Amino acid sequence: MKLWWAALAFASLVFAGPHVASAQTAPVRVIVNDVAVPLPAPAEVRGGVVLAPLAPIVQAFGASAQWDAPAQALVVRGLSGTTLRLVVGQTTVTAGDSRWDLPVAPSLQGGMVVGPVAAVLRGLGAYVKQHDEDGTLDAVSQVTGLVWRGDADGLTVTVSATGPVRAAGGVLHGPERLVVDLQSAVIRLKTPDAAIGSGPVIGVRTAQFHVRPYVTRLVFDLARPLPFQIATSPGTVTLALGAVGSPVANASAPTPAAPAPPAAASMGAPPSGAAAGTGQVGHGAQGPVPPASGGAAAPGGAAVGSAGSGNVGVSGSGQVSTNDSAGTPEPVALPALPEFADGPGAFHVQSVTYDDAAGQLVIRASQRATVTVHQWTYPDRLAIDIADGVFRDRRTDVEIGSGGIRNVVVSQFGLHPNVTRVLVHLNRKIAYTVTAADGGRTVLIGFADAGRVGPQPPAVIIDPGHGGDDSGAIGPKGTHEADIALNIGRMVKDALERQGTHTVLTRTDNTTVALEDRPDLAQRYGGIVFVSIHANASADPAVQGTTTYYYTPQSRALAEFVQAEVTRALGEQDRGLQTARFYVIVNTQMPAILVETAFISNPKEEAMLRDPAVELRIAEAIARGIEKFLAEQSQVTSH
Repeated sequence: MKLWWAALAFASLVFAGPHVASAQTAPVRVIVNDVAVPLPAPAEVRGGVVLAPLAPIVQAFGASAQWDAPAQALVVRGLSGTTLRLVVGQTTVTAGDSRWDLPVAPSLQGGMVVGPVAAVLRGLGAYVKQHDEDGTLDAVSQVTGLVWRGDADGLTVTVSATGPVRAAGGVLHGPERLVVDLQSAVIRLKTPDAAIGSGPVIGVRTAQFHVRPYVTRLVFDLARPLPFQIATSPGTVTLALGAVGSPVANASAPTPAAPAPPAAASMGAPPSGAAAGTGQVGHGAQGPVPPASGGAAAPGGAAVGSAGSGNVGVSGSGQVSTNDSAGTPEPVALPALPEFADGPGAFHVQSVTYDDAAGQLVIRASQRATVTVHQWTYPDRLAIDIADGVFRDRRTDVEIGSGGIRNVVVSQFGLHPNVTRVLVHLNRKIAYTVTAADGGRTVLIGFADAGRVGPQPPAVIIDPGHGGDDSGAIGPKGTHEADIALNIGRMVKDALERQGTHTVLTRTDNTTVALEDRPDLAQRYGGIVFVSIHANASADPAVQGTTTYYYTPQSRALAEFVQAEVTRALGEQDRGLQTARFYVIVNTQMPAILVETAFISNPKEEAMLRDPAVELRIAEAIARGIEKFLAEQSQVTSH
C-alpha cells in the first residue's frame, strides 16, 4: 500500500505554508532507534527547533500516522498507547484528555505535514537528544517497565518500552549470569536493580550500557544453569528463563514464539515481530554474584536495589517501573563497566599504591606479571597495561598530590583477553624506570624528581552539568540546560565563598568535561562535598518541580538539606528525594548529590530558569543547604 503521506505530496498545495527549506538554516539528520530516517524533504532548524515531515519519522518509531483531511489534522498513535492529534496551524496538541503546546505549529508543505520533530517524538515517549556538533537529532525508545512472574522452575520476564527495541542475549560463567542487551533503548526505570528470589533466578541488574548506539543492559544473576528464550514484539521484549515455557509476544494475549536453533552465546530478535533465541545459561561452578558497578551485594550474593521491587521467595511476581508515566532521563549515565572472566586461578591485580618516600608506584599481582608501557604527550600520560589482569574493583582512583604526578586511575581496560590498565596522569614529562620484585609479582614504576606538594585544602565541589559539546536538555524556547547549570553553579560558588567556604567548579565556562573526569576532579581538588547541578526534562511539558538524587547513605542528609532549601526558595512542586546511579554520584568518594532544579521542558519553569533573579534564588538555596550539611557534620565530628 502506498503511504498516505507520499500520495499526499502530490495533492493540492492550497493549505501549504512557507516552505521549511532555507539557505540560512542548517540541515540535520534525524536518527530514530539508531537508524537514519529517509525523508521526502530535508529536516531544517528554525530558532533551535528541528522541523521535518512527521509521518515517516513517527512511523520509524513504530507509531501509525493517519491524515484527517476534513479536520486538517495528523493523528499519531504510539506503541505505548499514546494518541496525539496535531492540527495544521495550531500549536496545541491533544493527547487523550490532556493538552500541551508545541514550540512551532505544524504546517502543510508540499502535501506533507511538517512539524517540530523533538516535541512530537517526546510526546510518544521517545528519549530525544539533539547533537549540535554533528548535526543529528537522536530519538530512541525508553525502557519503562520490567515485570516478572515465576515459580521454583523458572521465570517469565516482560520488558515494556515506548517504541521498538531489539534484544540479544549472551551467557557469562563463574558466577552464572544471563546478559540481555536491548538495542536502541534508554533506561527509564525508577529502581535499576531488584532482588527476585524466584527459584534459580536471584536478581536483576539494569544499566545504560552504551550511548550512540544506545544499549540498555539487563543482567540476571542465577543460582544454577538455565535454558532461556527471547522474543520481541513492537514495544515488548519477553524472556523465558527455565522451565516456564516459551516467551510470549504479548503479555495480555500469550502466544508462544517459535523456537530458533540453539545458539551458544548470542541470541537476537528483530523488532518487527516475535522471534526467539534459545541457549543454555551457565556451565561452570556456582559462585558469589558481583554487584553492578557502584552497587552492593546482599548476603549470599543476591544483587539488590535501593528499593527492592520484587517479591522474594521460591515463587511470585514483581515489577520495576518508571518514575513518571513518561519522561526523558537526564542525564543518561555512562555505561556500566563490563563483566570480565573471573574464577579460581585467575590472574588478579591486587593493589596499586604510591610509595611517597621512594617516589614510586607499586603494583602487586597474584602471579608473575607481564606489563607493557605506553607514553603519550599533550597531555602527558603513562599507561601500564597488565596482560591477563583482572581488577575486581573495576575502577579506582589513586590520589598522589605530587608536583609532577596528578593522579592514577586503575581500571579493567580490556576483555577477551583481560587487561588491567594503570593510567598515570602527569603534570609534566617525567623520566621513569620499570623494575620487578617478588618473583615478578610486584612491579615498581619509579619516577625521577616527581616532587611533593602540600595537601589540597578541603573544598566544596560544584559540578555544572553538561557543557561544551553536550548542551543537555533544551527547553521549548531553546534554553540550554548546560547554560542554566553553569549560571547557577557560578552563583553557588560566589555564595559559598562569601561565607568563607573554599569552592571549586568542575567547569568554569562552556567547555566539555567528560563524566568520568568529574569525580577525578572532585578528589584531586580536595572535595568534601560534591553537588551536580542540572535542569530536568520530561516528555510531558506539564511536569514540574524539583528533585534531588543521591546514591550512598552518607549522601542522603546532604540531599535532604538542599532539596528542602531549593523547594522553599522556588515554591514549586517538591518531587522529593530519589536514589539513582548517575555516574558522577556513584563514583565520587564523598557525600554527593545531583539536583534537578526545575523542568526546563515546562514552559513556566523554563521561563523561571532564564530569569537571573530566580537563578540567584536557586543558587543561594543550594549554598544554604550545603552550609547546613557542613555545620551538622562539624557538630557530629566534634562529638
